Amino acid sequence: MGARPMSRLIQDTIRKALADELLFGKLVNGGDVHIDIDENENIKLQIESKQLTSSKKIYQWFNRMLLSNEFEHIMMKSKIS
Repeated sequence: MGARPMSRLIQDTIRKALADELLFGKLVNGGDVHIDIDENENIKLQIESKQLTSSKKIYQWFNRMLLSNEFEHIMMKSKIS
């Protein structure tokens, strides 16, 4: 297999699958990925996601709140009260 077909294979299969997992799937919190080819020559991704500790969950929640309008709403509500 030449360089261009290999590049297309990587882009069409591995890169697209990894992007989906990073943004919306098992790799949102990080993890390990093992790439293999099965007996039918299909690409297989084995994903091991990381579990977050409670402090990291709180940190991520707080960052999401800071980036959202909810934080402003909560702060405005606390100033009024």
